[in-house]
Amino acid sequence: MLKKFVTLSYLTIFTFFTQAQTPCIDGMAGDFPCQNIDLLSFVEGSDLGGGDMNDIWGWVDPTDGTEYVIIGRTNGTAFIDISDPLNPVYVANLPTATYSSMWRDIKVYNNHAFIVAEASDHGMQVVDLMQLGEITAPPVTLEPDYLYTGFSNAHNIVINESTARAYGVGTSTFDGGLHILDISNPTNPQLIGDFPNDGYTHDAQVVSYEGPDINFGGKEIAFCCNENTVTIVDVTDASDCTLISSASYDGVNYTHQGWLTEDHKYFICNDELDEQNLGINTTTFIWDVTNLSEPELIGTFVSDVEAIDHNLYVHEGLIYQSNYRAGLRVLGTENVAQGELEEMGYFDVYPQSNSAQFSGTWSNYPYFSSGVIAVSHIENGLFLLKLVDEFWDLGCTDSEACNYDLEATVEDGSCVGYNECGGCEGDELFCYGCTDETMCNYNLEATIDDGSCLEFNDCGGCEGEELFCYGCTESEACNYDEEATIDDESCFIIEAPEPQTLTQTTEPVTFTNELSSYWFETETSPEEIHIGELYTMEFSPDPQSIWVSNSNGEFGVVGGKEGPDYNNGQYHENNAYWMIFDVYEEVLFESVEVYSEQGGIHEIEILNPDGSLGSSTSQFLTTGLNVFELGVVLSPGEGYEIRSGTNEPYLWRDDASAQVNFPYDLGSLASITSTTITGENQYNYYYFYYNWKMSSNNPCLSERTEFNVLIDDQHSIDLIETPQRTIVKITDLLGREVRELRNQIVIIYYSDNSFEKRILSFE
Repeated sequence: MLKKFVTLSYLTIFTFFTQAQTPCIDGMAGDFPCQNIDLLSFVEGSDLGGGDMNDIWGWVDPTDGTEYVIIGRTNGTAFIDISDPLNPVYVANLPTATYSSMWRDIKVYNNHAFIVAEASDHGMQVVDLMQLGEITAPPVTLEPDYLYTGFSNAHNIVINESTARAYGVGTSTFDGGLHILDISNPTNPQLIGDFPNDGYTHDAQVVSYEGPDINFGGKEIAFCCNENTVTIVDVTDASDCTLISSASYDGVNYTHQGWLTEDHKYFICNDELDEQNLGINTTTFIWDVTNLSEPELIGTFVSDVEAIDHNLYVHEGLIYQSNYRAGLRVLGTENVAQGELEEMGYFDVYPQSNSAQFSGTWSNYPYFSSGVIAVSHIENGLFLLKLVDEFWDLGCTDSEACNYDLEATVEDGSCVGYNECGGCEGDELFCYGCTDETMCNYNLEATIDDGSCLEFNDCGGCEGEELFCYGCTESEACNYDEEATIDDESCFIIEAPEPQTLTQTTEPVTFTNELSSYWFETETSPEEIHIGELYTMEFSPDPQSIWVSNSNGEFGVVGGKEGPDYNNGQYHENNAYWMIFDVYEEVLFESVEVYSEQGGIHEIEILNPDGSLGSSTSQFLTTGLNVFELGVVLSPGEGYEIRSGTNEPYLWRDDASAQVNFPYDLGSLASITSTTITGENQYNYYYFYYNWKMSSNNPCLSERTEFNVLIDDQHSIDLIETPQRTIVKITDLLGREVRELRNQIVIIYYSDNSFEKRILSFE
């Protein structure tokens, strides 16, 4: 339930039968409207410890198979034996750790219950459930076996049993994001990680991923409902969780809770406030998450009633929804791949109204092997329900139909005929395609030609496809493509600089060349000593030289907004929205400027185009203007994102009234294209990062040219001979012996087999 509402609309409690099973006949089970769901029994809240009911979960005793319902209340938690669902037994009560709370949540791992609440200083209660079977005089009052106090309060608790991890969500820590615990020892939980980077998480499901996205096979993935987004996070390494994607949708009011289909292909979720705020009927959202990096909303199911939706769970192909005043609703997922769901049954626990109000059923637990469905009713208590036997036998009973169901006994109107390829109507026509085996796109399985045949192109691909073999085939060219076999006349070579010679007198000399010149110490030095238009040689009594290459790079390019508009904007938390940019060649992203509200350590993250974390850089900021040094190398790609990895200190952002003008180009290197905010404000806000600075990281270079420095006042060769070293001979650069010295470059050979090059300058 959304934490922000305060009061509930109470209703007069009806007289419910507490033992006898009441079947659903002609749309009613006693006083309750129904379809395909029977009432087994009902227990009033006053007989379960009192207070209002909220969350519900289940546990099965491994020693004897006894099924227990665990139901949260405003003032504690009740444990009910439902081994005889017609006569449930209230076994035990666990009082709240501190104060009463409308929001209490329970999950189970390794025969222990983990219970959290919104009550201040409540923490997480841990209860050993094996003690329930030893109770002989129920009900008894329990004490927690352990109380975890790493957070004060929590809205919900999520458990991945396969990895022995619990995830506190909506806690008083980590901005309400994921608070990750190792519960392999249930009575000694250990904090092992967190994920605050997408803000408050209201509810989540965490799984050991077995879906079709091969990039995340076997990893631990959290599917989070974060108030205005469905957020998917890789939590495999709890100490370094990574945002995979964050997706919103039109009409978002409060993304509340959701659950995966069992094949991990689809995420079914709800929005708790859209019915009330937009005046629409109960709406269920269907997300295709076969690509975790790009979840896609493929459809919605809109009920014929206007009730608010709340918690839902998926079990054996059915979706069990607790929709407040509309009660328990069961949807089928047979056509979920087409973005469609079908209502298969319901049990209305609030028969007097289906209006969009916060009363009626809170949650349900559909995972008991007995088939019992436990449903909590906020004001009234516990319902135990069960699908009617015939429910499972619905299907196509026509033996001539394509989708004939041998086990179906009740026709559900789903029968369809065969299509031309022998499949069912509406299925892909797999037999259509190119039947000419000489064509590029010949389909071995096709039996009916559909006119789609394509010739081969010059590169061996199909007509219309990219000509991947075209490119520069000259190995000496800057843009040589070793995979190209057909030259496309795109080759280019950068001309080397013209030689330069300067004479040094009493001051160092400065050479000037192109803006993007590379300066090397020798002809073969692997690393440049400077990049730029000017280079000043160190003063030396001896002649010297430096080698220079021209390049096609750009260096020190600055782009983005120059500075904040202090009349239109604010210092703002930094991890909700951020900026998107494209990179056109390999670049060195050197720095950005930020304006900090106060001092403190800040972190900037860059996300790769696929949504993965590319880099993370931390720096201490002072109040006001800071140059944030990044030093990150980026490859060409569209859709990079830059964001803050820490929420504080707050940074300045310009708002919709400032002069914002996307795109912002950084020369020909990159372009800042937009922000991650959706809707009309996407191009109206400018987030945090000013005066971006980039340089080419791997430009093409020309051959090197030697630039020489001559010594103006050198009139003779300083021929210093020692007993160990004497001059043998002097030659010019062509090897000819020099007898008469003049302005020239010579090589001096010594008796110890050493030699040196000297530049002679005589007036």
